[in-house]
Order: sequence, then structure tokens, then C-alpha cells
Amino acid sequence: MLKDKLKEWEQEMPEGLHEQFGECRYCGQSKMLHTAIPWSEEECNEAATEMCDCTQAKTYTSRKKRKENITGAITENFGEKAGMPLPDVETIMMAAVEAIAEERIGSVTISAGNIKCKISVTAKGAVRVTRAVTENNSVEV
Repeated sequence: MLKDKLKEWEQEMPEGLHEQFGECRYCGQSKMLHTAIPWSEEECNEAATEMCDCTQAKTYTSRKKRKENITGAITENFGEKAGMPLPDVETIMMAAVEAIAEERIGSVTISAGNIKCKISVTAKGAVRVTRAVTENNSVEV
């Protein structure tokens, strides 16, 4: 998120930062931003929205963070980091991120051979990304 990048820059290089202004897209409140490199107006407004305390901005920022977390979990479980990547499953799961994050869909499950892939919303509202591998040992005589 952009607001995290701003905090990091302020800690690493408190001097020599560019002063820019952004505006919350919901309430219009202006925020002064200190950026390491000049940002576009769109980026400044996005960062100001992420930092704003109005209800709509908080909801927006919470959903944005949730989407980033879900995307990271999918990449970790089904992408290159997984050791045994499942690119088709990753693509399908990424397509469902928006609907899952906004709780329009309760869960998505994909069976890929002996691997079951699932994204679901728990009773407490957390999102769970699961990759389950089943092993079958059977002998016919």
C-alpha cells in the first residue's frame, strides 16, 4: 500500500523528501505527503485516501489491504513460491479475489488431481486460502 511506502521513506530519509499534496477521493480532505520521488496526482490522491480517517476511506483501505493479503496467499500457495506451482489454479483463484474480498462469494474450490484448492471466508470474516494434497494408497490383488 502507498501509505506504507510513505512511512518507510519518512523513517529512512527524513530529509530530502518531496512535499506533495493528495486529496481523499471520498471526503476531499487534503493530506501533505513526503515522497522520495515525485508521484502523479493519482498516486498522491490514492495515498491520501489510504491515510484518511473518513468512514468510506477506512472501508476502502481495509478492502484494498484484504485483497493484497489474499493475492499474496494465493501466490504463495499456488504460484512459483509453492515449490509445485499450479498456474491454472492461480489464475482462476486470482479472478475470484475481488468477489471473495467483498464477500459477494463465500468460497471457491478447485480440484486439480489429488490437490484441492480453496479460498473461503470464515465465520469471523477472515479469508482462508487452503491447498490440500491427498494421498491414496490402494492395492488390488
